Amino acid sequence: MGLDISIYRIVDGTVKDFYKKVDEKMNYYKKEEEVLKKVYENLFKDNKEKINELINELKKKLNDNLNEERLIQKILNLVFECEEFGCDDKEMIKWNIFNYFGILKNIFDDIAEDEKDEIVEKIIETVKNLVIREEDKKALSELEKEEKKIGDYSDMLEELAYFRKYNHLVAWVNKNVQKVKNCSYITLTREQLQQLLEDAKKALQAYKEGNFDKIKKLMPNASGFFFGDTEYNDYYKRKLEDTIEQIKRILNNYSDKEFIFQADW
Repeated sequence: MGLDISIYRIVDGTVKDFYKKVDEKMNYYKKEEEVLKKVYENLFKDNKEKINELINELKKKLNDNLNEERLIQKILNLVFECEEFGCDDKEMIKWNIFNYFGILKNIFDDIAEDEKDEIVEKIIETVKNLVIREEDKKALSELEKEEKKIGDYSDMLEELAYFRKYNHLVAWVNKNVQKVKNCSYITLTREQLQQLLEDAKKALQAYKEGNFDKIKKLMPNASGFFFGDTEYNDYYKRKLEDTIEQIKRILNNYSDKEFIFQADW
């Protein structure tokens, strides 16, 4: 975990096109959440007896050491995995069970292989016999078509610079552009990027002069979970130097008028 910051340019379309696609994808995710909620509710409702039978058997074999609600959700996930890829490849399914059923993995480590295989077989047998409504299959198919039509907005971006735990960049954008939210995209104009470069240069000079009051006005650190060091030390100096180098390279090599900033923590 940590603060990851990237600066991008648009390589397919305009900044306006990019934000339009982001909005389309966000709206799609809301729709997807609603559809999946209904599909999962129907799946559990239609197969409640079989699912509860499996849960009860697992409880007996694993000494009730289960989170029942979480396990049911993961069984339903596996149903759709089998629907898409089939359940004939037992090794693949076994891997998926360990992946989905992380709550079982440690328990599995403590039991004999033959009993482990028996549990896996039982899960697969139950999953293969759970029935998905045709209307729900159709709804999922339509979702898949819609997602492909929208595409991925990240394909429109080219990463030009990457910064790991450079929390001073978050503070600078907060002050000079707009409030930075986790994973949100923010437009930086060429002029703003030039200002960032100049402020970083001035902050570096202030650091060399020991003028920390000036540093905190120009390029202060920002604190937060996973944001990293907030001291004004040699590490901060190296981050400033790297910031200057990377921003200068962007401005020298690219003529774009607008860029995209994103902070992820």
